[in-house]
Amino acid sequence: MEQKINKIAQPYPIVSTTKKLYMGDVIDSQARLSLNRRFVTEEILPSLLKEGENFANGINVKVLDNRLQKFHMIFKDWGSLMVLTSGWNQLVHANKDLEEGVTIQIWVFRDVEEDRLCFAICRR
Repeated sequence: MEQKINKIAQPYPIVSTTKKLYMGDVIDSQARLSLNRRFVTEEILPSLLKEGENFANGINVKVLDNRLQKFHMIFKDWGSLMVLTSGWNQLVHANKDLEEGVTIQIWVFRDVEEDRLCFAICRR
């Protein structure tokens, strides 16, 4: 996964973190992955957000799973939560091993060819 990300992202930086999935991250009614506010504000926004992208209104992003399947989502500030939504349930359904209590690795980068913000998510 990391080699593929490096190829897609060069020369942009790549930031990553881990996250333990909670019930709210995997049940259909929530339809979102919550992200650590500090990681978003200190790592993603300053190094990867481009001028004209409005995080408060939501940014269309591409999300890759461990099989490199593409999912289109919205990366957005919901006030108390920073989230990936609008497509998150499809990724969870396609990856049955993503369940409560599982730790995932999250990489965030820009796709050079598409000049768009991307996430890659897989079970650790």
